[in-house]
Amino acid sequence: MARMLLLLHTMRTPLPTLLLSLMIFGASAVCLPTPAEAGVLGRLVERARYGKVRAAQRHQIRTNRRVGARRERRVERWTRLRHFTCSVQRQKDLLDRRGRPALDPVTRQGRRMDLAVITPFGRLSSLIEITSRTADKREQEAKTQRILKRYRKLYIRDDRGQLRPVRRGLLLPTRFKTVRAR
Repeated sequence: MARMLLLLHTMRTPLPTLLLSLMIFGASAVCLPTPAEAGVLGRLVERARYGKVRAAQRHQIRTNRRVGARRERRVERWTRLRHFTCSVQRQKDLLDRRGRPALDPVTRQGRRMDLAVITPFGRLSSLIEITSRTADKREQEAKTQRILKRYRKLYIRDDRGQLRPVRRGLLLPTRFKTVRAR
């Protein structure tokens, strides 16, 4: 009984309907649920009420993830063809001289580049960030600039485990390589 009343109440049922349901179920007094019961029922009602919206959001997130992965594969393939003598490596963090992640002083987060191109001589040729055509990258570029201001020298760790220095010109906004693929 208490669960039924709480369910009707959390669904924002008007008072006359609540009273009518009391009469139908033959209750003479209102039993209040425990806080634990109220929390569980509240979550169930919220899930029933907003489930379609969240399902649409989950679908959009899955779609974006799938399209982004396809875009990254396409750009990686193109980069490997263009730099066929170089090593193209994925998802490289910017590191300090000790090999620890270089953190942005504002957000306390590191920065990860999508692709790093390393020449056969071990020199870092380019860092590539892959985005969609419509993505706004100003926030990430600002984070990169704050990291550059904080650390004198940045590195990435290649697949062999060696630290490779990042030249300052690779991360400047004018030369910041953002490949916008379809």
